This record gives sequence, C-alpha cells and structure tokens, in this order.
Amino acid sequence: MANADMPNDDMGAKLDFAEQGGDYSVRNGKVVLTRSDAYDSNVSGYTLLEARLQGESLDAAREISTILCDKSHWLKNNYYGPYFDVTCPTTGEKITSNMDVLPRDLGMRYMELTNSLKIYCVQNGIAVEKLTASVLSFEKSLEGGFKAHLRLSNSGRDEMTVDAPSKMSAPYGYLAVGVPGKGSVVIQGKDGWIIRNAPSGKELSHASIMPGQSLDFSFSAVPYEKIPAGTYDVSAWITLHVRFEGPYATNDDVSFHSDFKAPLRVTFDHDYPSTPEERQQWEAAHRSGMSYQPVKPGETFAENGLYRAVTLIHGGRYRSLQVKPFKAGDVATTENVKMLMDGGTGVNINGPVQWEWEATAPTPVKQWSSDMIADTVQFCAPGLVCPRSGRWVARIPAGSDWLHPEYRHDLSSLVTLRRGQPMPSIRDAGERADWEWVGAARG
Repeated sequence: MANADMPNDDMGAKLDFAEQGGDYSVRNGKVVLTRSDAYDSNVSGYTLLEARLQGESLDAAREISTILCDKSHWLKNNYYGPYFDVTCPTTGEKITSNMDVLPRDLGMRYMELTNSLKIYCVQNGIAVEKLTASVLSFEKSLEGGFKAHLRLSNSGRDEMTVDAPSKMSAPYGYLAVGVPGKGSVVIQGKDGWIIRNAPSGKELSHASIMPGQSLDFSFSAVPYEKIPAGTYDVSAWITLHVRFEGPYATNDDVSFHSDFKAPLRVTFDHDYPSTPEERQQWEAAHRSGMSYQPVKPGETFAENGLYRAVTLIHGGRYRSLQVKPFKAGDVATTENVKMLMDGGTGVNINGPVQWEWEATAPTPVKQWSSDMIADTVQFCAPGLVCPRSGRWVARIPAGSDWLHPEYRHDLSSLVTLRRGQPMPSIRDAGERADWEWVGAARG
C-alpha cells in the first residue's frame, strides 16, 4: 500500500501519526512507546522506548498511515472526540479524527498493526527515558503510623524535573504492604510526599534529577487497614508530574510502580495498631474511609466496630450522639431507631437509619476475658483515669430493672477529655452513674 514512487527510507521518515492520549507514536522513521502502566505487574517504572522502523515494522507503520489517511472508506458516524493525529506522507495533509470513522474491518486491522508495532518496540527498542522507584525503608514512627522512604532514579538520557506528590491535590502515590501471595494493605501518605534537599534538609515542591542520578522522597502514612504482626513485601505505586526536554519532550502526569520482583521485605513483631496512639491515628484514617461505606437498613456489617446512626429527615442529614457496637455478620435493622441526636439539643432521631463506622468496639485483652483493652472501652466510672480520648457524656440510670436497664443522658455534662485525665464526678447522680464515650474529639 506504499507509494511506489517514494523510496522506503524516505517513506519511513515522513510517517507521522499518534493516538491522542495513547502510549505510542510514529515519527521520523521511529516508533516510540511509553510504558508506565501502574496496573501492569510486568512493567516497572516509567520508560520511553524508541525503535527504528525497518522490515515488517516499517510495512506495518506505512499501512497504518494509509488506513488513517484514506478518507474514501470513512463512515459518517463521527460521534466522539478525536483519537488520532496523522500527517499524510504523500500530501502533507494533517488530519485529526477518531477511530469511529473507520469501518469495522479497517478498525480491526488498525488494532492488529498497532499491537505488532508495540511488540516490535518492546523487543527491539532502547530506553531513551527511564524513571524508576524503589522502597528504601518502611517502619513504624515514634509519632505513630509509619514512615516511608523511597528513591527515584533517572537512567534516561535527559534531565527530569518532578513535583512532590501532594494529598491535597493530585497527583500522589501510595504503598502496598502485602503478605506474599495473600493480598495487600494500601497505605497512602497522609501529608503528601516530601522531597528534601540533602545538604540543607529543606523541603522542596519540585526537584530535578540528572541522568544517572537519584532523588529520595519520604512521607508519613497511616494505614486504612490493620496490619497483623508478620513479614511483608512493600512496593510503591506513584503518580508524578514529570517534565523533560528533548525529541519527546514531556510535561505531564505519569503513573508507575516499583519492581514487584525486588520489593522491600519487612517484619513487624507486633500488630498495628497496638498502642493507644497508633489506634487513635488508625481510627481517624479508617473512619474517613468508612464514611463512604455506610451500612444501610437490611445490610450486613462487614466488620466489628462502634457505629453511629445517620438518618435523612426532611432533606437534612442527622447523626446520633451515641455510638453502638456491632459485630461482623450482624444485620442492620429495618425498623425505626430512636437515639439522641448529636448537637446536645435533647432531640431524638426516630426513624430508619444507616450506620457509619466510628471507632474500635470494646475489645477483650485476650479471648474470653472480661477485661477490655483500656483505650477501647465505651463506659467508665467517675474518678478513674480517662481510658480513651474523645467526647464523653454522663449516663444516669432511669429505671430499676437490672435485666433491661434504662438510662438518661445529661447533655449538659458533655465533655472532651484526653486519655490519662481524671474522669469528672457526676453530681447528684448516685453510685450507678457513669460516663459513656460518644466519639472522637471534633477537629
């Protein structure tokens, strides 16, 4: 399908086409392929491959150019935005259109030829730009949570400038901490990823990496899921804004992961969370994630926890003051629920509700024990040391039935306490009155 009056070398040099937003292009007699798929375990790092067209690859590129330039076969169903750009080698015409203009047989042929070019580039191309990531360390921090250190290495031919990933505005990255062959826990930086200038220690929003050099990142993280004691492989997924000059100048976000065949292996002697500080930080992260997964009437609770009732009344969103323990496998009631409404007004929620995870439910120190881990308790007597940071309200017996006790809550007593502070006395309430934990402190 090539022009018989044009030599192969000249024809190859004039080929110029690309998919908009795609991973490959043909220009100046070469096919260029970007490999940076964060979801492909066979591709690690961000790599830009270049291979000179020759033989069957040149024939495939020439045929693609002819398919894209021959409007005589086009259909009149141009419904979508452009997907390819091509400069026709024989006429110099520049065309921007989409694959829907191609009849089915030519569309299938285009995909077949495109895949052959990509395979050719993978097998024969050289990496002209390459950025890789490796996890240097991942360990518990003294402040709670974890501290991760990563390294970016530039083994391409051009200087690269990268922006530090930020949680406040994408792009950002995350780690996967996994038991080999058994899945993983995703850990995302809570404050963004930090570039530090080595000599001064100053934090940078962006930095350049010269060819053959590397750059270190760090970030603090609080896992969304719990991490039992054990040995894990740690890998990184990262999205960065990358800029570099040269024939294939780029100024765009790229996503990639570290080499799964060379993870960092770490061993934790204790469960996470296992201290009050760790649990408080983990609960905040887990509460944020679980807020998008409420348990609706009739649905099954997926995990243990203290849950808050949330209802929609007259177009508003109302939350209960108290929290209620549920176990994994429990089914949320479809009946109306009556609970005090958050806000201290004394008004009750009285209707159907959904439930949102708030915190860890009271947890025995060991199986079958009646003693609870201190920072998971839900009730506490006056005068004791506060076991759990957060909001507490006085709970006063309102009946004499020991089998089915009833309580009233003194909303004027609602107080925010830190773990370790003394629990206040409850005035004129009798010996059976105690304090009920109703949630984390408000930010």
